[in-house]
Amino acid sequence: MATEIYGPLLPLQIDSRNTNDIVRAIQTRMFVESGGQLTDFTPASPLAAISEGQGFAQAELLYYLNSMPEAVSIQWLRNFGIQRRIGSRALVDITLFRVPGYSRPVTIPPGTKVYADGGQVYTLLDQVRMTEDSAVVTAQSEKWGEVYNVPSGSINRIERNFLGLDSITNNSPATGGQDLETVDEMKTRAFQLMGRRNLTSRSDLEQEVALVAPEAEIIKVMTYEERFGNDSRGVFIIAGGEDGSELSTPTQSLLLTSLRDRVPLDVNVYLSSPSILPVESVISVSWNPQETTTFTDTLAGQIQSLLVDYISPVQIGLGNNLSVSTVLREILDLDFVQDVRTMDIKEMLLDPTIIGATDGICGRFLGTESADGTVCTYSYGRAVSKTSTDPLVVANSTSAFKLYRSIVSLVSVIDYSVLTYTYDNLYDVV
Repeated sequence: MATEIYGPLLPLQIDSRNTNDIVRAIQTRMFVESGGQLTDFTPASPLAAISEGQGFAQAELLYYLNSMPEAVSIQWLRNFGIQRRIGSRALVDITLFRVPGYSRPVTIPPGTKVYADGGQVYTLLDQVRMTEDSAVVTAQSEKWGEVYNVPSGSINRIERNFLGLDSITNNSPATGGQDLETVDEMKTRAFQLMGRRNLTSRSDLEQEVALVAPEAEIIKVMTYEERFGNDSRGVFIIAGGEDGSELSTPTQSLLLTSLRDRVPLDVNVYLSSPSILPVESVISVSWNPQETTTFTDTLAGQIQSLLVDYISPVQIGLGNNLSVSTVLREILDLDFVQDVRTMDIKEMLLDPTIIGATDGICGRFLGTESADGTVCTYSYGRAVSKTSTDPLVVANSTSAFKLYRSIVSLVSVIDYSVLTYTYDNLYDVV
């Protein structure tokens, strides 16, 4: 299947010539049309004056003609009520210190200017009356712009000396300063806003969910037909936290209200949480203790970090199978790993009779507890190994795998000693 390649739309330009290009074209035309008789185009000649005047007039006309598409688009956005962000001033907390041993109050009036290392100017918003060793007051930047978002410790000068004032500083960065929005930034934002007014595509809905519910790390949009196999007019949205947890009730309510107000009238909107399939990974790798001085728990932690990053709904996605070969390639790329001896990934089974948290050693999983209640022998469903050619198949399009438990073993190639690390309860089963 051919890959579609896209590129940006280039600005429309009716004529790209500048004044010099136009003047040369006019003079060339004069020379040709006169049969080679008109040849004096020196700066003081009448021909040069005529051609330069005509060239300037034509360049002016071209400037406005080339600006017309931009002007039309901006006027069109004005008709929709789009406004340009003019920027904002930065705010910062200034800490003032009294001279050690100075016992009298120090008063600094509002409007006093303070300065940052880069020359940025800020104005104190309130009066400061220091009766203790220090005081904090909020200052606002003199002008708009991101350049006023200076880091902590940058503001250290005040416009004049005050008796009893020792020094000033900002213990936290200045924030809130924004530059004047460019025309291109304004147009990009405007079309995003207009796209949100009418949600018609999957990407429209996904963007809306991400904007309304930033905590939704997992987002998938399906038609009702894709989800349930019938032709009902509706969209099915699966959204949840990184571990598959439900969005809060207020967030769900806000999402449904926002989405239903922007889809066609005959389209129903349904919202649900993803179904997380917990898995256990058991891996054994060969390593040479003489080739690294890194602690073994750090080495095992590197393998564990790769497993956690890959075996997650955000990485694999909803409705996608788990490929063992992909995990193997990532682990073999680690410098200290000489070989992956064994690797098994098994689906852990949830006990359908248990809802919510439980105090048992097996938690919500199917398994058998030891006599002393300290160890759980888990029951497993489907499994794949290093030698498997088939992936671990996901149950349905709204499910995703997530690593819950892993056992990492380091086998020395020198004496075949084994160090094993177990990582448990890697997320809250919901």
